[in-house]
Amino acid sequence: MTLPSSSIHSNRDYIYSQEIVEKIKHEFEVAPITKLIIIQGVMGAGKTSTLTRIIDDHDIPGPNYISAYIDTREIEPGAFFLNTYRALRTALLNSGINLLTSDLSLRLSIAEDELTLFMDDIAEKTDENVILLLMYDEIHFLHDVIDNETLEHIFQFFHYLLTKQDKFRLILAGNQNVYMMMNKSVMSELVNSASRIDLNMFLETPSFESMQRELEKHCIECDATAQQEIFKITGGNLYCQQLLIESISHYLSRVNRVECHTEDVFHVANNLIRGKRDDFLHFWQRLDYRSRIVAVALSDKAITQKFGNYYIFNGHKLLDAIFTDEELNSIFVQLYENGYINKIDHRLFLRNPFKVPLYGMWVTASRSLLRTVAENLDKIAFSVPLHQIENILNIIPWNVIPRPIDNIKQIIRLAQCWSGLQEKLHNGVIDQDDLDCLVKIVCNILDFIITNEPDDKKSYYTINMGSLDLDGLENVLLFVPKRMDISELDINYFQDAILKQDKPANPSMMICLRKSSQISRLVDKKYLGIVLLEENDIKNIAVSSRPIQYFKQEILLKQVKPSIISPYKTDGPVKATFYGRQDEIGRILRSKSRNFAIVGARKLGKTSLLLKIKDNMPSNSLPIYLDIESPAEQNYDTFIHTLLSKLKQYHFWCMDGTDEDNDLRSIIVELRKRVQKIPVLLIDEIDKLLMYDSANNYNLIETFRSMYQEELCQVIFSGFEELFKSSRSIRSPLYNFCEVIELEKLKEEDALSLITQPMENLGIHYESPLCHATILEKTSCHPNLLQYVSKNLIERIENNRLNGTKRIIAQTDIDDFFESFKYENYVVNDFYLFFTNDIHPIERLIVVFALQHHLEGGTFTLNHLKTTLSNHNVKLSSVMLNTHLSNLMLRYIFIPQQGGKYQFALPVFPEILKRRNNIENFVEETIEDARKSI
Repeated sequence: MTLPSSSIHSNRDYIYSQEIVEKIKHEFEVAPITKLIIIQGVMGAGKTSTLTRIIDDHDIPGPNYISAYIDTREIEPGAFFLNTYRALRTALLNSGINLLTSDLSLRLSIAEDELTLFMDDIAEKTDENVILLLMYDEIHFLHDVIDNETLEHIFQFFHYLLTKQDKFRLILAGNQNVYMMMNKSVMSELVNSASRIDLNMFLETPSFESMQRELEKHCIECDATAQQEIFKITGGNLYCQQLLIESISHYLSRVNRVECHTEDVFHVANNLIRGKRDDFLHFWQRLDYRSRIVAVALSDKAITQKFGNYYIFNGHKLLDAIFTDEELNSIFVQLYENGYINKIDHRLFLRNPFKVPLYGMWVTASRSLLRTVAENLDKIAFSVPLHQIENILNIIPWNVIPRPIDNIKQIIRLAQCWSGLQEKLHNGVIDQDDLDCLVKIVCNILDFIITNEPDDKKSYYTINMGSLDLDGLENVLLFVPKRMDISELDINYFQDAILKQDKPANPSMMICLRKSSQISRLVDKKYLGIVLLEENDIKNIAVSSRPIQYFKQEILLKQVKPSIISPYKTDGPVKATFYGRQDEIGRILRSKSRNFAIVGARKLGKTSLLLKIKDNMPSNSLPIYLDIESPAEQNYDTFIHTLLSKLKQYHFWCMDGTDEDNDLRSIIVELRKRVQKIPVLLIDEIDKLLMYDSANNYNLIETFRSMYQEELCQVIFSGFEELFKSSRSIRSPLYNFCEVIELEKLKEEDALSLITQPMENLGIHYESPLCHATILEKTSCHPNLLQYVSKNLIERIENNRLNGTKRIIAQTDIDDFFESFKYENYVVNDFYLFFTNDIHPIERLIVVFALQHHLEGGTFTLNHLKTTLSNHNVKLSSVMLNTHLSNLMLRYIFIPQQGGKYQFALPVFPEILKRRNNIENFVEETIEDARKSI
């Protein structure tokens, strides 16, 4: 047995048995070679140390072996085969072997057949002498974290490796449950013929050979009584024996003697406990919270009392509030089977409760029942009813609970309110005041805002769930049935109220005081989107350290389809999924005395940017957002009417007289006087009004110029071609009046945030970073296309029955969508709608010629384009050609490249045009239209 001089927690310096290591080496060397070794032992017996020793010493299995270690405690459910792949890949690469045609390690999961193909590849392509050794540590943990069907697939994979391939060996390490797991599977026959190694950290009989070797190694002369005390206080545990003897050696060295007596043993043991060493944390951290609470109770002299050689477990009211008798007995059995406590007969221990009394001494000195319960309050609360939490909180002093006092009071109020409602529900109908109390407590915990309460016309609440950071949950209906028996009339009322909402697709909530078949039937109507909160849900929300996150991940997202609460939008401005544009925002907000013209193509985010700027204006500004895209015919009267309507909506004041009686300058002067702030007009989609203004000597823009010079206001315009043309024309008063910001695609890092962060907020993940790269490449980081693709990918995985409940977007989902007719249709009929409607014939012709060249090389130059047009008798000056090309770039058809080259902004667009049109006919038709336009 080898003992490290450092703590048991030091890196890889765990205790291991040289005899066991030699036995494993023998199994791999002597014919017939063993293909499966099962190592069994209690926690702390040295299983991990033995496996890591094999990794460190390549000579143990043999020079031809490549060892891969997999710790099953660190495997997420569903990722077993992926973790195996990663471990094998690393082991192979470390050995200088690279068989990978494609790397699967960045994905979130892989299937059994994918891993099997990889193993076949290894068997085929590696040298015939090379053997792969897979070592799975703590394999019994799989039984607790994955379902039986997946577990059987894992055993089938093991069976395949051991029966179909001769290149692989397995070592499975775990506790006694390993055999029980295997014998109920396809592995049963192989388990019976496997080499079985039992690790035992305890000497059940006082055979002092091992102890004597340690004493001699440290040159300690120990009398028989002291030796018995060492054995007794360590319970025969080999590690603790060596730890104690090493500590005795250090102590005797300091006092300059070699004789060890009984009082020395007790003195060193007490110093060892008080020394705040973390030697015992290794054992403590392997216990679940239930076992820790019981272990602390066993070390409490008021709970476990000693009578002679007996120890009586008397119990405690706090334990009664946490565990049932059956649960407590089950924990005792678990602690006994894992070697922590001695056998118990009813509530009587025939000797020290702890199998290692030294460990019990450490628990007594470093832990208390009240504090241990307080530290694990979250976990306890998740497993007990609401009324029991109240009992627990009334027993524990609040000052030891790592929670704000207000939070504790809130939980108690909730428990009392719920109990009162249950009692009244049983006796009849609940008072509205009682319901109000419950709803207010729940909303307060979740930071929801009650915007409307029940009244004579409606019996539901309206709440704002903005704290969830999910778009569109501002007006959610909340129902709380008042009666035990819900009638058909109640069901119809709930359903009608939901369907009559402005946004009936939004989820609704229902707090269920007592579940009934009628409520179940109502909730089963998935199209209603009802999120049901029962007692256990409300309790878990209240006791969670992160209640908002718990509600979102464990309740809302598990009951409602992500598409219903998806924040992705393809029409109108976006708020929750606004990413990037920080340079533009900073540029505008830092320039308080300048005007701006934001120009860009449709769906590039101009409106979203204006609204973002409006929300971040400094306090000395008065931002006023005006959307003047409608009506179709814009003039000065419509603009003044829109402005006055907005001011009235903001409750600033109502001007006297009609709109015609009010001119723009007098409105702004009066507004500035009343609010004592600088008005900032954010005028969206100004193109139509600019066209009218240009036909009327630019009276509106001239008015803005004069007001700006008098420091009466600041303006920020957004628009498209007309704004772009006017701001660049020296004959327009907009020239040098506004700083022009041309919106482009998003930066790559912002585009990546847009497609990943909202997804993660919905509990959705991508299979690998390759998925991100594909989306960014195919959309060219255009914000609207990113929104559209993300929105549809969410719907796609919902409809994929093979996906089950896993919210993972696979590479195949992305590839299939970009090849779909739905995406193609969106690009042509929505995104590039103008291409078939209002594009200039010359510009359409440029696109067609660029399309021909795209099929040849992908880029074109201005000279090449001019030559091509000339060859088809379409004569254009360089100025006109540049103007048309600028318009096409503004429309996001082309983007410039280095060296005076241009290419299509959206890679899929030319491919779609090619599929939808006969190129030769398309060219002829377009040339004819272009000639007519000249």
